[in-house]
Amino acid sequence: MIKPVNSLGKYFIILILSTLFLSISCRRSASYDKMKPLIEEYVKVWNTGNVESLNELTDPQFKLCMPPDYVVISGRDSLKSVIRDTRKSFPDFFIVIQDEILSSDKGLAVNWTITATHNGRKIISNGFSVITFSEGRITGEWIAYSDLKWIRQMGFTIIPPKEQLE
Repeated sequence: MIKPVNSLGKYFIILILSTLFLSISCRRSASYDKMKPLIEEYVKVWNTGNVESLNELTDPQFKLCMPPDYVVISGRDSLKSVIRDTRKSFPDFFIVIQDEILSSDKGLAVNWTITATHNGRKIISNGFSVITFSEGRITGEWIAYSDLKWIRQMGFTIIPPKEQLE
């Protein structure tokens, strides 16, 4: 016959389970700890435009996917072009990672804020990225943000088409 657990025993079980849960959920993978400096350097490339650093940080077959059409852009040289073009349009383009949302042995999701100026207009945009890695290199990034918010801050308006009457 199983004896009921007394109240002291219940607290002990709760304490053990809580400690176990916290120790498992708070642990970061060894892979993440190795990749964090690479992620920081990758953000620094976007912030400075020093694209040659990407040769050390990224996989040659890097895949970038971003608004507005989310078409995958492949290759390290394509990534370099995107960063150069971005910095040409927004010379003071700057990313600050606000929070690391999720990490695993294969990737990291982060919230970020971008600030930039275009034709004298200040732009501030929040978004997130899922950055993937393998064998010590960054292999890709999926970027998501509100391009409508970005366009409005640049001074553009969106006018819906007039309905055609038949």
